[in-house]
Amino acid sequence: MLGSKANKLARRKRHSSLQMKAISYPRYSSSEKNFFLKVALAGFLLFVFSIVIPRFFVVEADFWLPRQVSADLMKSTIAVADEGFFIAPLIQTEKGNREGIKEVIEIEVQLGDTVSSIAKKYGISTATIVQNNNLYNPNALKKGQKLTILPVDGILHTIKKGETVNSLAKKYKTETEKIIAQNSLKEDSILEKDQQIIIPGVKKNVPVPRRYIASSTFTSTPSSAGNGTDYGGTLFFPCEGKYTQYYHYGHYAVDIAKSGGSTLWAAETGEVIKAQGGWNGGYGNMVIVDHGDGMKTLYAHMKEIYVNVGDDVSRGQAIGYMGNTGRVYGRTGIHLHFEVIINGTRKNPVAYF
Repeated sequence: MLGSKANKLARRKRHSSLQMKAISYPRYSSSEKNFFLKVALAGFLLFVFSIVIPRFFVVEADFWLPRQVSADLMKSTIAVADEGFFIAPLIQTEKGNREGIKEVIEIEVQLGDTVSSIAKKYGISTATIVQNNNLYNPNALKKGQKLTILPVDGILHTIKKGETVNSLAKKYKTETEKIIAQNSLKEDSILEKDQQIIIPGVKKNVPVPRRYIASSTFTSTPSSAGNGTDYGGTLFFPCEGKYTQYYHYGHYAVDIAKSGGSTLWAAETGEVIKAQGGWNGGYGNMVIVDHGDGMKTLYAHMKEIYVNVGDDVSRGQAIGYMGNTGRVYGRTGIHLHFEVIINGTRKNPVAYF
């Protein structure tokens, strides 16, 4: 009797348990399962496209434009902004072909602007900005200062009476076709006095005044203390003297000293991207030359600087004079602090001489 009652009670509990499971986990047909699966998939795809599509078509709009279309837009009266809408064109841009663009603009220097940052913004060289604005000291831009910006590297020439395209080409040692194409001229175009013409790809043959940073005195020619030594390595040895400190942890450079100082020479051909007097974080008066392919050289603690930002220098050319400006102390005294920078990393200069 007890056994049968116990069995009945157990069967009731199992039955009750099965009923609860049936309520908690309802059974769906295969068609219902497919429906719910499609709904979940559609929701997932909607979420993905809501993120990807706006980014593709708006933020990166100018990246998916075909190159030819982008170039054509450059020549038209409109241009595509990064946000994807059409605006008046900014003619100085790294995209497209600039041949035939003759518009010259004037900008106003903003706080924090440098010649290098402006050159990068408009896709032209620092030399083009320096020579077309007669910048004696490119490192002393002032807020509100007006600068003339060309659409291409070159110079802006003001026509004098009697000048022709041929005479300009001969004067600047370039091709008449380049001048004609850049300025949208015809072969028989007559140039008018005071008309402004862009001479693409050339530089003014004007000597740059030498600057004596350590005082208010100016020198007309660089100081000289020898012709330097070329050991046949990647770089020209930058001065006379002996090593007083080598490359090591915390000092990613070499120090070279000579009693009384020495002329400093460019270690390789390149463009001066910094020529600045002052403290400069302890470097003192300094010069940085960009040699291309990710290589730069830095010259610090200088007494005199002979170059300006935008100057092209050749291997072994005098760029300054050894000094003791900036953070200089101890036995090093008058010396050159010399760095070799490859793709942003300071390397041991000794390996390049």
